[in-house]
Amino acid sequence: MSEKIVQLNEEVIKGQIKELVRGSVEETLNELLSVLARCTDTQQRRFLLYALDGLTYEQIALLEGCSKAAVQDSIEAVRKKFRKIF
Repeated sequence: MSEKIVQLNEEVIKGQIKELVRGSVEETLNELLSVLARCTDTQQRRFLLYALDGLTYEQIALLEGCSKAAVQDSIEAVRKKFRKIF
């Protein structure tokens, strides 16, 4: 009987932990999206090409038809906004 209670308590605790983690991940995702929403379309696009797609500044500049410095400035602007939140 006590083994069943212990097992039930473990299941309840695991469920609570999963809910906490799910909530934390959801909260973090919402924070990330809110930061990106404060960026210009150009900043968002360049940052995502760099951070998610792994393109270099040079590759993004070629795609965008702009200078490497312009890409670097866009990505740095997004990073500054993230630093304010995180």
